[in-house]
Amino acid sequence: MYWMNGYEFGLFGNCSTCVLLAQTMQAQGKVYEEVVSPKLQRLAAKHGRHDNIRVMSVIYWDADIVRAFAKRADGHFFLRQGDYNGYEMGLVELPELCARLGQLAHRYTGSISDVVKFNHFKEAPMPNILQFLGI
Repeated sequence: MYWMNGYEFGLFGNCSTCVLLAQTMQAQGKVYEEVVSPKLQRLAAKHGRHDNIRVMSVIYWDADIVRAFAKRADGHFFLRQGDYNGYEMGLVELPELCARLGQLAHRYTGSISDVVKFNHFKEAPMPNILQFLGI
């Protein structure tokens, strides 16, 4: 007998359930590899649940998820993921997080362009940019 958590159980369901589970775990600041054991990852792959694995591994950026990853000590690594990443979303849409995100980016990178693409930078409000840069 093997006990599994809800995320592991959901991995064997449908893709729409996996999206909801991914968003729920990410709002708690967790990622797929932390909540699904390697044994069940292999079992899901063996049973052809590759789409579910992919869907649960993608980070779905929203305000709660950016906040959760900004609190993590290793949050910088995760905030850089995605075509529209957590830094970019925070800079453009979340003025209350700009200072924290700017501190994280400054600690781990040499330039704002390492974490924010120019097209997102230019659409960000000026107060957000100033907070992000610590000015």
